[in-house]
Amino acid sequence: MEKKCGFVAIIGKPNAGKSTLLNKIMAKKVSITTHKAQTTRHKIKAIKNTDNAQIIFSDTPGLEKKIKSNLNKHLNRTAQLAAHDADAIIFLVSGTSWNENDEWALKHIKDAGRPTILVINKVDYLKNTDELLPLIDNLKDKHDFSDIIAISALKDKSFNNLLSTIVSHLPEQEPIYDDQQVLSDESFAITEYIREQLINNLHQELPYELTVQLEQITEKEKIKVISAIIWVHSEGQKRIVIGNKGAMLKIIGTYSRKNMEHFFNKKVHLSLWVKVKETWWEDSEFIDKTKV
Repeated sequence: MEKKCGFVAIIGKPNAGKSTLLNKIMAKKVSITTHKAQTTRHKIKAIKNTDNAQIIFSDTPGLEKKIKSNLNKHLNRTAQLAAHDADAIIFLVSGTSWNENDEWALKHIKDAGRPTILVINKVDYLKNTDELLPLIDNLKDKHDFSDIIAISALKDKSFNNLLSTIVSHLPEQEPIYDDQQVLSDESFAITEYIREQLINNLHQELPYELTVQLEQITEKEKIKVISAIIWVHSEGQKRIVIGNKGAMLKIIGTYSRKNMEHFFNKKVHLSLWVKVKETWWEDSEFIDKTKV
């Protein structure tokens, strides 16, 4: 049997469940997930090997129509480029809502001109299954989708149907990579684990005005020594992140370190510093340099 191999971009609006879906497909955590929208800021690549194919996934930032800052422009551009680079696209939508961000994402998918699988997520939230068919009828008129599949990224145990459908749209070629792995480098993983804890432990909009920059990694025989900077917008935010007598920063550091130790399978010593840079999300040079 001829092997298949190709790149697949998961595209959709913020909070559609893209990261959850990728983590379930990979059966491991490769992308941070929270209940808050716009968690993913990077094009994360992960490899899934099947009996006859290699699928190279990109989990992308959610596409938003209303541009609020240079950071939003950067996130939209990341997702758009992933769509154009892909051999096939998964367009992930929620079974419970459709809005202007879905339309915006679909516009860029059409521009990319790649085979697109419409995946309707969160069908477990529908009050009854009779709602699904009218939803499919409505959505299939919006674009000439290659396939339409309904799932629950949170609850489904198997994604074999989705995987076989994806493989059917990949080119015939030998695998590009040797093993099932995450292609993002370790510095990216480190900053994502810290950012995840910032999102989970700080409330409302504050996490979206924070970013993380890796300062240094020192590899020793039995331990990985890491230092990183948490950039905030104001002195008031700095006080919140540090917390009373450093309590909040200690929580963020402890849980980040534990996740890193599990990821690297090695002891980690983590030092975190909090620094202020006003309206950093408008500074394109800073965004590019820190790779936020």
